Amino acid sequence: MDEGDTLSIEKMIQRAGVSYAGFGLVYEKFVFSEIALRFVHELGLKTICEYPANNLMGNNSDVFQRCEITRASDATKLAGKFDLVWNFCEFEQARDPVRLIETAAELSERFVLIVTQNRRNLGVMIHLLYHALRRVPWDHGSVSRMSFKAVKFAIEKLNAEVVETGAFDIPWFILDVYETGRFLRRITFDAGTNLQSMKKSMFEGWPRWTRFWLAHHHYVLFRVLK
Repeated sequence: MDEGDTLSIEKMIQRAGVSYAGFGLVYEKFVFSEIALRFVHELGLKTICEYPANNLMGNNSDVFQRCEITRASDATKLAGKFDLVWNFCEFEQARDPVRLIETAAELSERFVLIVTQNRRNLGVMIHLLYHALRRVPWDHGSVSRMSFKAVKFAIEKLNAEVVETGAFDIPWFILDVYETGRFLRRITFDAGTNLQSMKKSMFEGWPRWTRFWLAHHHYVLFRVLK
């Protein structure tokens, strides 16, 4: 990633106004932006569609810099196909996750990227307990689908091949318990929101198998075959 890319990421996060739990969502978007930029460069991506679109990291799709961006919640209103169709934490929320992936593949000329939460992270179980104790309905989707393996299983019947699986977003507090953000923000003194000095935590460089357990998110990138 060159200096121009880094500056554009910082400005992008500032525009989104995402500030939560110190490292929290700002860190999540910062790390994912590096992955997105790598895909843009390595795969030669020009047109990106976020389907279904959400705003879990502010304006999610602006992480794909220097591309033509389309965001949609209704696939029937989209015309043409895209180099990459992707979504963020929609797979575990979908009523029909297989159909969601099939639709994404139909919209794509080349690649599909599916990002999920990571059920292996111990924080997910703590998060479930947190909801139960507070008697707050669980609204984060199916835990059984929070995995790159669940995504790979869902695409088995498609004419597609997996290009890459990965895990990202391992800030220093590791456990995926973002709803305790106010407490975390108090003890970090907002250190994680200083974009000029933000850098990846050491955990992002740990061995692959470790990251697949500790990361807050998994992803699967697959190629649509013709």
